[in-house]
Amino acid sequence: MKVYSPVVALVQARMNSSRFPGKMMEKLQGKPILEWVLRRVRLASSIDEIILATTDQWEDEVLVDLAKTHAVEAFRGSSEDVLERFCFASRQVRANTIVRICADNPLVDPLEI
Repeated sequence: MKVYSPVVALVQARMNSSRFPGKMMEKLQGKPILEWVLRRVRLASSIDEIILATTDQWEDEVLVDLAKTHAVEAFRGSSEDVLERFCFASRQVRANTIVRICADNPLVDPLEI
């Protein structure tokens, strides 16, 4: 499979989950789940850039702040339309290849990415 640069990991995260509200900031070994995900995605050699794709809801400000502390840009968009959020985020950074990362998997494997 041919991959075109830049390869952008779009990390999908939001605080307002219906089944487990606030899960992105729940701690595992003292670190928020989102932090685990961002650290592990950064280890993937195939990724040129990481973007947090979150909503424009006030609850997600904490996620944007966490992303900033890890030098990860954030894109905020619709809370209802995830595909729209991904499209706008990928256009913002002119991604040629997108890797979708669900932030509720803190054990995402950098080698699999």
